[in-house]
Amino acid sequence: METKRNAAACLFTLALALSGCSSSTDGGEDVGGLKVSVTTEGGKPDVDGYTVQIEGHEEESVPANGQVTVTGLAPGNYVTRLAGLASNCYVSGANPRTVAIQAGSQATADFTVTCPVTGARISVTTEAVGNDYDENGYFLKIGNSYPRRVPARGVTIFGAETEGVLPIEITEVAPNCSPDPANPSTITTAAGQESQLTLRFTCANVNGALHVAVSTSGPDVQSAGFGLELDFSPLTLDATNAALLPRVPGGEHTLGVDTESLQPNCRVSGPNPRTVSVAIADTTEVTIAVACTAVPKVVVTASTSGADLDTDGYTVTLYSPTDYYYGTTYEIAIPANGTVRSPYMRAGTYQGFASGISSNCQQTGLTPIPVTLGATDVALNLTVHCNAARQLAFVTGTGAGSEISVGSELGTSIQLTHNAVADSNPAWSPDGQQLAFASSRDGNSEIYAMNADGSNVRRLTTNAAADYEPTWSSDGTRIAFVSERDGNREIYVMDQTGLNPVRLTNNPGLDIEPAWSPSGNHILFARGGAFNLTVTHVMNFDGSGVTSLGTGGNRESSPVWSPNGAQIAFVRMDASPLGSLRIMNADGTGVHERQLNFIGPDLSWAPDERIAFIQPDDCYFGCYGTSLKILWGNGTVGLLPWLEPSEPAWRP
Repeated sequence: METKRNAAACLFTLALALSGCSSSTDGGEDVGGLKVSVTTEGGKPDVDGYTVQIEGHEEESVPANGQVTVTGLAPGNYVTRLAGLASNCYVSGANPRTVAIQAGSQATADFTVTCPVTGARISVTTEAVGNDYDENGYFLKIGNSYPRRVPARGVTIFGAETEGVLPIEITEVAPNCSPDPANPSTITTAAGQESQLTLRFTCANVNGALHVAVSTSGPDVQSAGFGLELDFSPLTLDATNAALLPRVPGGEHTLGVDTESLQPNCRVSGPNPRTVSVAIADTTEVTIAVACTAVPKVVVTASTSGADLDTDGYTVTLYSPTDYYYGTTYEIAIPANGTVRSPYMRAGTYQGFASGISSNCQQTGLTPIPVTLGATDVALNLTVHCNAARQLAFVTGTGAGSEISVGSELGTSIQLTHNAVADSNPAWSPDGQQLAFASSRDGNSEIYAMNADGSNVRRLTTNAAADYEPTWSSDGTRIAFVSERDGNREIYVMDQTGLNPVRLTNNPGLDIEPAWSPSGNHILFARGGAFNLTVTHVMNFDGSGVTSLGTGGNRESSPVWSPNGAQIAFVRMDASPLGSLRIMNADGTGVHERQLNFIGPDLSWAPDERIAFIQPDDCYFGCYGTSLKILWGNGTVGLLPWLEPSEPAWRP
C-alpha cells in the first residue's frame, strides 16, 4: 500500500513600499533583504553621496539623504560599511556594523553622517562610576547643535559648525549622578582637528537587591503556580519558587501573593500583602510561608496480569469536563502493579483514562473509569491483562523504497529486505517459518519466499506480467496469488515451490486480495465490477462456488478470516478514500461496524483475536502520516511503535 499525503501549499506576496534606489537579485521565501538609509547633517554635506559596502555583495550607491534596498541575500550576518565620505564628514555610531538577515524579511541599517563646515570634530567619552548609574544615558548639547543622546558608557562623535570655545550642556541626568566637569562647561575646537572631551558621572547607590522565596508546609502542599506581586506588578518565580531582583529602589515596597493562585487548602502565614524594606547596596531576603492542610485524594491502584507485562507502567489522566474555569486535568504515573495517591485535586466528578498501555495489553472493565472526589479518599482501580507479545511482518516506505520488516509488538524489529525496488505483500506460512512476498527486484513484480529471518530468498513465479498478493493454504502446500498474466487481474494458485500454477477466477473485472480460510476449503477475495468498485466474495479452494458476500455498492477491501473461520473482517469505503472496519459472519450475515472512520485498506486478524489495522494520524485537514493500531475484542485500541507502516501480517 502506498500512503497518500495531502499537503496544503500557501502562497503569499510580500509588498515593500520603498523610496530611493533599489537593487535586487533573484530570491524568494528562502532569502531576505536589507534597506540602508542615510541622513546627512551639517553645513557642508557630501553632495555626491556615498557607497554601501555589504559583505559578499557588489557596492551600491546611496544619496547623502536617501536609501538603497538590496534583496536576494541569504540568511546570515553581514558586515555593512558606509564608505566614500568627504574629509569633513564622519559617521555617528558604529561603521562598519553587523546586520542579521532573516529569510522572508527585510532588515534595516540607518546611518547618520555629520559634515561640519569647519571640519572640526569632538570625540566625547562618557564614563559612569557606581552600580546605580543611569542606563538610559544623557542628552548632550555642544554649541548651537541640537541635543543628542549619549550612552552612560561609550564614545560619541560630534561635529562643530564653528571653531573656538563652545558651551557644553548636559540634561536628563539622574538625581543620584554628578558630572565631571561640572555642568555647564566649555570645550575649545579648531578647524580640521578632533578635540577630546571626557565626561565622568559619579552615581551614588540608590538601589538594593531583593530575594523572595516561597516556603510551603503541610501534608498536601502546593508545588508551583504561586502568583507573587511586587508593588502590584507580577513576579516570575524560578523552579524553586524564588525570584532575585537585582535592582530595586531602596525603601518600602508592597509584596504579596495573589490568593487566586493558591490551592483552596493553602493559606499565607502572616500579613498578605506585606510591606518590605529594601536596603540600599545590599540584598534583602524575604520568605513567604504558605501552610497547607490535608485534602482527600484519588488512590489509583493498577493490577496487571498475563504474560509480557508492560514494564514501564501507565498514565492515568483524570479529567473533569464540567470544571471549565480551573481546567482540571491531572496526570498520574503508575507502575503496572502498584498504588499511587494523586496530587492535590479539586473536589468534583472526573473521568479516568488510561494511556501508555502496550499493544499486547488491554484495559478491562469500564472505560473511562468514573470517579467522584468528595470529603474523603476515593479509589480508582485500573485492571489490565496482557497477552504474550506477538510478532508482525509489515512494510515501511512507499514505492521503490518499500521494504519488509519483522518486529515484536514490544518495540524491537529487524528489516528483512534491502533493495532499491519495491518489496511488499508479506504473507506468513502456517508454521510461521517462511514469508511469501511480492518484489520487483528482477524487473517486474513476482512472488518470492524467504525464511523468517530474511535468509534463503527464492523466486517462485517467472512471468512477464505482474504477480503479487500471495496467501498460503492452511496446510502450507499451496499459495494463492493475483496475476495479470492473462491480461486481467485474476486469482491463481500454485504449489509452494512455484510449480503448477492454475487460474481460479475468470472475471471481466478485477479479482484481488485473496485470503485462504483456516480450514483450507475456501478463499476470500475482492471482486471488482463497474468502475472497479470491489465487493467481498468467497469461493472454494478450486475456484468453484463463487459467492458474493457484498454488503452494498461501495468499495470493500482487505477481507480477512477470523482465526476460527467463523467471521470475516473487511474495510468498507464510504464515498471517501478511507473507510470503516466491519465484521460479518462467514456467510455474509450479521454485518456490524467495529471501528469508525479513517481506517486504511490493510487488515490482519491475529490468532488471539486481535485485529491489526492502519489508521492515518490526522484526516481532518488532509491525512498526514499513518499508525499501526490494534483492535481488541472489547473495542479498546492499542498502538504499535513503528512509524508509518503498512500491510501488517501477524505471525502464526
